Amino acid sequence: MTRRFRSARRVSRSAMPRTPLRGVRSSHACGYTVSQNTLFDYLGYLEDAFLVFLQPKRETSLRKQEHNPKKLHVIDTGLIAAYQPFQTRDLGHKLETVVFLENRRKRKDLFYYTNGSEVDLCDGEGAMFVNTCWNLTDTETFRREKAAMAFGVAQWPKAEGRLLFHEYAPGQERDMQGVLAAWKYLLRL
Repeated sequence: MTRRFRSARRVSRSAMPRTPLRGVRSSHACGYTVSQNTLFDYLGYLEDAFLVFLQPKRETSLRKQEHNPKKLHVIDTGLIAAYQPFQTRDLGHKLETVVFLENRRKRKDLFYYTNGSEVDLCDGEGAMFVNTCWNLTDTETFRREKAAMAFGVAQWPKAEGRLLFHEYAPGQERDMQGVLAAWKYLLRL
């Protein structure tokens, strides 16, 4: 039993990227020989224990939904920090995970959508969509997030769209509709 636990621990260290398939690639790069089926079995165990949530892509076909990669959200972002050498790495994904977990408390039908641009979080009915970004001070990041918000509005015109951020340059929130500080959004829920 301890051998399985050690194997699961090694696999989970390499499975911390955003999608499970990247976990297979990174585990091979680390020198572990893990099949894709084994990794999905271990992720299934972690999901059954409510340690991780796999967020599917929003598709009309269930077959397409199952074949597309799922985003990986860990229930405790401290678990990610325990396995990564740099704790400040990928703060945007940690913020996205916090927003996902808070929204998941209210509803279960949460997806991500991508088709050129990416919407981090949307519901099944098309009533809401959310993008998250750690830092909006960089002009390239601001332009990318503005394009993603325009993509979301074009995809779901009647939906309530939000761009949540942690850091920003003063005045930028006026350039785009639906921009809100993440802490205000999280306290509102």
